[in-house]
Amino acid sequence: MITLDALNLHLPSGMQERAPTIARLIAGQLSRLQGESSEQVCGNISQLNIGALHIHRSFSDAQIAQTIASAINEKIQDQLTVKPVEKLPVANKQPVANKPPGAGSKPAMKRQGGRA
Repeated sequence: MITLDALNLHLPSGMQERAPTIARLIAGQLSRLQGESSEQVCGNISQLNIGALHIHRSFSDAQIAQTIASAINEKIQDQLTVKPVEKLPVANKQPVANKPPGAGSKPAMKRQGGRA
């Protein structure tokens, strides 16, 4: 789940009146994108800057919201996704080759006393 405390949109001049609708659509798009994601992420990001995006005046509010939500989602995934840790090679471990069964690193146990 994503919680946004604040969303600052800097839209081209003349598009400020569209900001409330675009912000609502961004929230919906982010919710949808998070629901589709196979990897669930969690954590806190104090500030997220997606930089400048190409937004044309002819874009619909939904197209603008999709563009912005995709950029936000990508940044969130980049910042919060845990990368798998590569296994480190075991130092000084030599492969065991051509040894008879039971000839491992432990000495063989000898049977003492008793019946065979």
